[in-house]
Amino acid sequence: MKKVLLAVAVCLCLTGCAGGGPMQLTINESYLAHPDSYQEIGVVEGKSTVSYFLFLPLSTDNGYRAAVADALQKSGADGLINVVSDLQVKNYIIYGERNTIVRGMAIKKK
Repeated sequence: MKKVLLAVAVCLCLTGCAGGGPMQLTINESYLAHPDSYQEIGVVEGKSTVSYFLFLPLSTDNGYRAAVADALQKSGADGLINVVSDLQVKNYIIYGERNTIVRGMAIKKK
């Protein structure tokens, strides 16, 4: 009986929940007004993460701006158009993560 209770306790400690959902964003239309003023580089993805231990954040920024900055740094681009952003949340009993993921077309000004 003790082994069963121990197994149940271990399973409860290892289970958690996860969720996610798209966030609606607006596009910076100043780039779209003059299509000849930029060159498309390609699709790029950026990510920012914050981890929580006992509901206290271990890192500082998991926001949209940090994810965009990560995408721009990876591509060397000046901006993003046609942006889609997702928020992923993973919660366990004592540990959790929030990830902001940004995907978009990287552009370089001419």
